[in-house]
Amino acid sequence: MRPITFSDQTMLTPAARSAGFRQKLEAARKLDHLGLAAVEMPKLSEQEADMLLMRSLCSTVKRGALACHTGIAVADVQRAWEAVKNAAHPRLIVGMPLTSAQLEYICHLKPPKAIERIGELVAEAKKLCGDVEFVCGDVTRAEPPYVKEAIQAALNAGANRVTLEDAAGLSLPEEVAALVKAARRQRPGAGHLLRRGRFAGGRG
Repeated sequence: MRPITFSDQTMLTPAARSAGFRQKLEAARKLDHLGLAAVEMPKLSEQEADMLLMRSLCSTVKRGALACHTGIAVADVQRAWEAVKNAAHPRLIVGMPLTSAQLEYICHLKPPKAIERIGELVAEAKKLCGDVEFVCGDVTRAEPPYVKEAIQAALNAGANRVTLEDAAGLSLPEEVAALVKAARRQRPGAGHLLRRGRFAGGRG
């Protein structure tokens, strides 16, 4: 029987982002106590308070990974690593939307340039951290050949795991299964690298 693991995104919600310092620490402590595989934190802002919070979380989250989203610049990756490097189980999460509209609107990147950026970001993250996750954003509305290219770029750069994200939350179970099977075919025998993620509001 294969184990099912869960990462938690409570700390990425608007309510958590607006919570106070002590509230965030307590929420993370309780989440970690549940035995989750990872507690995810959003990309750091430029405020020193964010870095202070992450350093405090490094001594709070002990059972699961303390995962920080990196952003889409190399400097963002380095800052995220500084925030989680003292955690018991640090993880860096590199995410990129894979639809042309979101790439241009959110990231100001053309699809070919985004593939290069994925490789650069994952490679930089891997130099710093042994546990690197790549998130394929809005994957159910992206072109399948482009999704395949993005996943391959991340795997080639050293990603340990790949998450497929359905931002719209409209995928049916059989559609999810087809996406995961197609992704796993890119790295035969390494199914642990690819897992169903953020589908229908859940992550596991």
